[in-house]
Amino acid sequence: MDPVRIGFIGCGRHASLNRLPCVFYAPVELVGLCDLVEERARNLGLKIGCGHVYTDHQRLLADDRLEAVVVAVRPEAFLRVVRDALAAGKHVFMEKPPGDTLEESREMASLTEKSGLVVQVGFNKRFAPAYRRARAIVREGGLGEVSHYSGKFSTGRFPPSPGGWQFLREQAIHQLDLVRYLMGEVAELTALRNSAGGLETYDALLRFASGAIGVLTSGEHYSWNKPNERVEIAGQGRWLAIDDVIHLTEHPAIPLGTEPVSGDEPSLLWEPTFAMPGARSLLLQGYAYELAAFAEAVRGQRQEGASYIEDAWKSMQLARAVHESNGRTVRPADF
Repeated sequence: MDPVRIGFIGCGRHASLNRLPCVFYAPVELVGLCDLVEERARNLGLKIGCGHVYTDHQRLLADDRLEAVVVAVRPEAFLRVVRDALAAGKHVFMEKPPGDTLEESREMASLTEKSGLVVQVGFNKRFAPAYRRARAIVREGGLGEVSHYSGKFSTGRFPPSPGGWQFLREQAIHQLDLVRYLMGEVAELTALRNSAGGLETYDALLRFASGAIGVLTSGEHYSWNKPNERVEIAGQGRWLAIDDVIHLTEHPAIPLGTEPVSGDEPSLLWEPTFAMPGARSLLLQGYAYELAAFAEAVRGQRQEGASYIEDAWKSMQLARAVHESNGRTVRPADF
C-alpha cells in the first residue's frame, strides 16, 4: 500500500515522545509539522527529518501533498481544528479525548458522517497486544458466558486536573473506553467520587447490556512511582487478568478443595518477548499499531474494534454518566 502523507498539528511533549516516533512503524510519510511555538516544531523537525514547519494549521491543511493529519492539541481546540481539517478534505487521527465536551464529541461524529472521511481517536489501549488478545478470548467464548469485570488504573497527580470532569475526560477516559472495548456497552452505573487533597478518584459499579456486572476504579491518589493498571474478566469458572498492559494470564476452573496435579489444565501466561528488537514500548502500548490502522482506514480498510469517532463519542458519554452519578444509578444512554 502507498504511504499515507500526513502532517502533525501539535508538537508538544506527548506528540513528540509517543506519537511522532510511530511514523517509523506505520505506512505513512511525514510531510509537515505545525505548532503555535515555531521553535518547538522546527527543533522537532530537525530531529525527525521534516523541514516543512508551520505555526498556522490552515497553512498546513492547504498543502496539496497532505492526505491526513494527526491532531494533538488541547481538548478545547479539537472541534475547531477537526472541523477545519474535514472542510479541507483531510482525514484525521485525533488524540483522546474526542472533544472538550460530550456535545462536541457528538458534533464531530456528525461532521465526520457527512464528510465521508476517517476520524480516528487515539485510544491506544485498544491496540495493545495483551488487550487485543483478551478481547479475542472473550469474543471467541474462551471464558464461556462473561459474568464480571474488574478494572483499576491508579496513579499519582495527573496535571493539571483541576476538577473531576477534566480528570475523567483526559485520564480515566482510557479505562472507560477499554471497558466498552472488552465488555460492550454499559447499561447503567452508580459512581462515587473522592476529591481529597485536590486529587480525584472515582469508583463505579457497572451493569453491562450483556447482563454482566463490574467495578471500575480510576484515580490519582496513588503514585507515579508505581502506576497500578489491572483488568480481570471472569466467565463461567474461567477468568483472565491483564497486569500493567503487557502481562496476560488465563486461569482454568479448578474445583473447590483440590490442588492442581499433573494433568490438570495449567494457567496460561502470555507476555511479549523482549529478546527481539521489535518489542518496543510504542508497539506494546498500542501507539504504533493504531497509527498503522489509521493509515489502512484512509486506504479503505477499516479495522474491527478501532476507535473511530462514530463510536468513540460513546466513551465520552460514559464519562459524563460517571461524573453526573454522585451515588445515583444512571444510564449512560440518557446523556
